[in-house]
Amino acid sequence: MINAIQQLEWFRKNILYKDIDHTYTYIPTNTPLISATTLLKKYSKPFRDDYWSVYKCLQQSGNDVKSDFHKDVNKDHYLLNGDHIHYKMISNDYFTDIINPDKLLEEWSYKKIIGTSRGTILHNYLENKWMGKIYDDIPLDDSIIKKEDKDDFNNSIKQLKSQADKFISNHYHLIPIRLEIVLGCDKYKVAGQADALFFDSVTQQYHLYDYKTDKKIESSNQFEYFLEPLNYVQNCEFNKYCLQLSIYKYLIESKTDIRISQSNIVWFNHNNDKYKIIPLIDRRNDIEKLLHHNIKT
Repeated sequence: MINAIQQLEWFRKNILYKDIDHTYTYIPTNTPLISATTLLKKYSKPFRDDYWSVYKCLQQSGNDVKSDFHKDVNKDHYLLNGDHIHYKMISNDYFTDIINPDKLLEEWSYKKIIGTSRGTILHNYLENKWMGKIYDDIPLDDSIIKKEDKDDFNNSIKQLKSQADKFISNHYHLIPIRLEIVLGCDKYKVAGQADALFFDSVTQQYHLYDYKTDKKIESSNQFEYFLEPLNYVQNCEFNKYCLQLSIYKYLIESKTDIRISQSNIVWFNHNNDKYKIIPLIDRRNDIEKLLHHNIKT
């Protein structure tokens, strides 16, 4: 066991992560590496925020509208009140000062920043709490969060921390081997950062854990698939995280004698009463296809 853990030093000596720009480098050759999350985005269809912002506003305005997810609607079109129309041809007459795509895009951007801030605070809290440390959170600047949202935000953080405390107290049998472990591979030029590698003192096995604060975690998505060579895999949160942690598992097992028995995500959400552990599926065959395909393109 000690020798296997010592082998993890390969990553510390060879993979560099720069937090300021979220980049990874293979140190011996100064080669940039792609993160696992960026790699999965590369093989995902981009989110069409301009298309969906118009669609949502049309819905909110009481229109009868279908998106191009429906087989009878052409790509980038809507079936709007019985007529097929390209989204760029939608006039401002359909919208108001309150309901309009520009305002909705601003709202989405704001919510994304708030969600990312929640996730960062929770990750820092969990990392330190496992080591027996507690630090005061750095208050969000007024330029980030609206004054009227601060109380709700602070209450959401309290709820997340309460869930985190319960998770830790329920899992003292997990011994932290590495927290926020930086991983990478020179062969496939891929890298990533797993939230926690644990040794289970009960089962005598290694487990990978990653913390998620998504609004929801869907296990299917019949409307969207990953791009080739994974065009048979539905692009939903569950499959995405299975692929992500399968990459982390592959990286660890390719450089050490550690064998990961199980990978899990812990879902923390301030709107839920408690955290939820979601066991993931090892998709090694899929990520090997992905890594081979990416290195050739």
